[in-house]
Amino acid sequence: MLNGSAAPALLDSYEPERRPIAQALAELTELRQARRSGRNPEHDEIDDLHWALGQRYTSPAVLGARYDTVFGDVLDLHGQPGTRAPHLWLERDGERIAVHDLFARSFVLLTGVYGKAWLGAADNVEVCRIGTAGENVELVDVESEFAHRYDLGTDGAVLVRPDGYVAWRAEPGTTDPAGALRDALATILGQS
Repeated sequence: MLNGSAAPALLDSYEPERRPIAQALAELTELRQARRSGRNPEHDEIDDLHWALGQRYTSPAVLGARYDTVFGDVLDLHGQPGTRAPHLWLERDGERIAVHDLFARSFVLLTGVYGKAWLGAADNVEVCRIGTAGENVELVDVESEFAHRYDLGTDGAVLVRPDGYVAWRAEPGTTDPAGALRDALATILGQS
């Protein structure tokens, strides 16, 4: 918002995303403390990984979220809107990087090897096609996990915010990638 790429309305997404998570984490902490000080302190059933990575955001800055609770029953990281983008090891220009290293500066759109229609779809979004070694892509999936972890097919796309959370996803076969991405960004950034 400060550099003019988002409307002030984007700031209105902060509380609806963060407040429910803060409340849920406070309740989990209270529950955990009670269990630890009870008769069987070693009997703590809370999964730390689920607690740390399973937070799900809902706000105007997340399009297409299909849930109404902060945490689900299981940790489900498959590139769904409002969830943390699944981890991947990638290679770019011979250097091994984590997918989360891509997200710090701007929105990033991830797509499969046949997602060429997404390239150049938006000026202010980095678009990266992910594929295997030997394919003409920007990023190589060194463990061949992209298809499984993001479940996008070969030409779907997922838009990841700078905080590493999925803002929007386009299912395979999107007919107007530039228009779909433009509309999604306008809504997410509070410009529509």
